[in-house]
Amino acid sequence: MTTSRGLALLAAVSLTTIAHAQVMARRPYAPPTAPSTPAPDPGVAKGTGTPAGDAAAALAAGDLVRADLLYRADYQMGDRTAATLAARARLALWQNKLIEAENLARDIDVQAPEAKIALQVLATVASRRDKEMADNYHKERGATATIGFLKSEPLPAVLAMVNSHAAGLIIDSGSDETVISDSFARLLGVRMTKSAKAPLTTDKSRNVAPQTLVDHIDLGKIRVSSVPVTVSAPKHFATLTPPADGIMGMRFLARFRATIDYPHAQLLLESRNTPFHPSASAVAVPLWLIADNDFYVEGAIGNAEPRMWRVDTGLAGVGVRLWHDRDLQKAVGTPAYTPQGAQIIRSDRKAGSVGFKLAELKIGEAEAFDVPAELAKTTPASVTALPFKVGGVLGHEFFKRWSVTFDLDKMHLVLTQP
Repeated sequence: MTTSRGLALLAAVSLTTIAHAQVMARRPYAPPTAPSTPAPDPGVAKGTGTPAGDAAAALAAGDLVRADLLYRADYQMGDRTAATLAARARLALWQNKLIEAENLARDIDVQAPEAKIALQVLATVASRRDKEMADNYHKERGATATIGFLKSEPLPAVLAMVNSHAAGLIIDSGSDETVISDSFARLLGVRMTKSAKAPLTTDKSRNVAPQTLVDHIDLGKIRVSSVPVTVSAPKHFATLTPPADGIMGMRFLARFRATIDYPHAQLLLESRNTPFHPSASAVAVPLWLIADNDFYVEGAIGNAEPRMWRVDTGLAGVGVRLWHDRDLQKAVGTPAYTPQGAQIIRSDRKAGSVGFKLAELKIGEAEAFDVPAELAKTTPASVTALPFKVGGVLGHEFFKRWSVTFDLDKMHLVLTQP
């Protein structure tokens, strides 16, 4: 379940999609900081100026960390072509380094004034800053809160006070906006205008839903005021007992260093200005903001080649949704090809998916075994348009074995075992 997903190749996205890009990586109220000096690339052969690898191939394979290093090495060695500048601008945006992306876009405009990518990058940077400035008007009370789950399955939900009315909100990192049901909106008596609309995306369709402001949302000792919410009546609100009143999306969670602590059944919200000291056993992996609210990490199934995976804690019922990728499916032995390494647990022909269990899935040094998965019949066109290999989506059944922290200042996803 996800709102404002908007997966699209940056070079091809429309300005409408760009307008909904979300600020995730910088502190909400701090002015942008200058990008750090790129570290020397260990893959550059001394004396030759030639990267020991192919930046474009690394990008296509989904190895964005290496691609970034190689493109930076090319740049340091004097490569100022529009193609290299465009790749670096994309990678800077995906890391939410807005000043760096802006400077590279202006360099592209000098090298190739006809290229649309420069305008698109600048529009994305402006949009993210605009959202950040809008959020700056929201007053907060309290810096830290720990809120116990009302329910852990099929998705975690917490009790919030919305305009002093109790509400059960599903925690969903795959949702951009905060969403409330139309029935709860009527209870609050909030007014909606015809001009205030926001995109609302489910797994099957994309619609436009009304948007409004609620006076405040209280979570423990924290209060956030003037919160924009989207009003809808998606069926998944009824999946909890009692039914949930809405969804807490990433635009709200990103105001804090948010930890979804599945083992201890609680949500921890901390100020992003406070030090963060993960345990020695914690695994931190780079987090990439591809478009809107699409966060990706690199991971691998078994011995298959690594791919990028979308992070969506609000995907219920499965740990992994595999996109239709013949090479990946053959490598991991999904039921569509061979039962070896995959235990079939259900088959839903109407939905176009097959359920099974993956023997092993690894994200960084974090490993999960016997992961409930589903094999999608097709891959969305918006996913195939991305310039790197995507394996699928990581959902609730994968993440629930860890405490999951979104450290958006460092752009890390931190997984900690209890």
